[in-house]
Amino acid sequence: METIREIIEKNPGKTLDLFTSTGYLMVTPEVCAGLLRHEPMKMNPGCSECDMEVPADMVLAMQVFSMAPDDKDENLLHIMTE
Repeated sequence: METIREIIEKNPGKTLDLFTSTGYLMVTPEVCAGLLRHEPMKMNPGCSECDMEVPADMVLAMQVFSMAPDDKDENLLHIMTE
């Protein structure tokens, strides 16, 4: 099983639409680059004033269960993780 780190490294410039056990994350190419530099990812639980940081190592280590390219956008990958 691949990790998110491996997917990012093999697919530079792609946006990752992650479906995780705790919800959805949209990871832009800029955020992917930051994760590889070990910068935490900002997310919110549905409230724009409630930003939280997710450690890069946590996101990069997620195991990928399935992945499919978007039908209309070649730069978007839909991914289901642990």
